[in-house]
Amino acid sequence: MLAGQPVLIVESEIIISLSMQVVLQAMGAGHVTVLTSPEEFRSHAKLAANPALAVIEVESRRRDQLDLVRALREAGIPVLGLTADNGLRNGMPDFPDTPFLVKPVPDESLVEAVLSLLRQQPAQNE
Repeated sequence: MLAGQPVLIVESEIIISLSMQVVLQAMGAGHVTVLTSPEEFRSHAKLAANPALAVIEVESRRRDQLDLVRALREAGIPVLGLTADNGLRNGMPDFPDTPFLVKPVPDESLVEAVLSLLRQQPAQNE
C-alpha cells in the first residue's frame, strides 16, 4: 500500500526506528527517513519532505513533538503516534484521528496500524 512512497520516522531510540524501517520497507515503503527528534526534523526538513506516512514519537508533555504532529497533520500527512505512555493508548483529544501505538510495538501491530491509517486517507496514498 505504500507503493514506493517515502516515510518519515521521528523516534529518539534508533533501534526502534530501524526495526520499524524494516517493517515499513517490507510493506513497500520507498525511502525511509529516520530522525531522532523534532529539532533534527526542522534542520533536515528537505530530506523528509512530503512523506506518505509519518511515525512520530509522542510524549504528552513534549510540546516540540506535539507541534510536529500538528504541523504534519495540517500538511495532510497521515501520522501514527508512537509512545511509551500507556495513558495515550487510546489517543489524544487534540489528535482524535491519530492512532497511537505503545512501545514496544510488535511488527504485526505496526502493520495493522499503518494499513488502517492509510485506508482512511484520500487517494494520494493509493
